[in-house]
Amino acid sequence: MSNFKTEEDVSAHAREYAEKEAQKPVYAAGRDTESGKYASEALCEEAVKVAVAVFRQLKNSAFQIKGIEEKVSTDAFFGKIDRVDETDKYVRIIDYKSGAISDKASDYYAGVKMQMQLYMLAAQGEKIPAGVFYFPASVAYREKEDGRFQMVGFLNADEAAVRAGDTTLEYGKKSEYFDAGIGTKPTSCSMSEEDFRDFIQYAEYLAEQGTAELKEGFIAASPHSSACNWCKFGGFCGFDKEKTAVRSGEGAKAKTIVEIVRKKKEND
Repeated sequence: MSNFKTEEDVSAHAREYAEKEAQKPVYAAGRDTESGKYASEALCEEAVKVAVAVFRQLKNSAFQIKGIEEKVSTDAFFGKIDRVDETDKYVRIIDYKSGAISDKASDYYAGVKMQMQLYMLAAQGEKIPAGVFYFPASVAYREKEDGRFQMVGFLNADEAAVRAGDTTLEYGKKSEYFDAGIGTKPTSCSMSEEDFRDFIQYAEYLAEQGTAELKEGFIAASPHSSACNWCKFGGFCGFDKEKTAVRSGEGAKAKTIVEIVRKKKEND
């Protein structure tokens, strides 16, 4: 993105790239019909809007892209992060989503959504975590009326971290790019730096517990409360949610998770 100076430059480049991709055999066949051609053109237009939104968010922040599809690994796991942004002080993780986004603390509490937090633990190094975000890479999801896309997730709400994410932010107003502001009412996804560090640490505790159970041979089905509604393997799973409790994080908030980590630290 640093190679582009204006939104018009980004728009032109994104359109050229998208249209070239649409001409490749794997996609071109779908353009043989009027409906397929319309869908292809709409997808190209959507790609342009997403690219401009990414450029706008980066331009109006102190962050620079450190890596795209960056591989991370520890002794316990490995993965690939869609995007890592850094300043000289902060780091944030971005995951692109073209479908529905689940950004509930209750899902994280139940161990359903912990990938981003694990990635942050592996990637942060000596830098201060500023946010773990999903970017809605689709016009259909969370697009503001003015065409700006808002990232969703959890973040460090200390003033310096918030201003790094949005250098245009005015006091008393929320950012256009994420759900936080300066001098505004705290949101359920924002927390102090200390709380945010503990919030992220929860993923490590969950992973350690799950690993220990597997090593001990515990492999009993323990689905999340909604998992059985769409699971294709229910026929031979044997799990009966009428007789056995399912995992649920209902009612859990970010502060609930922080408190759990604090108590664990005190007891260790």
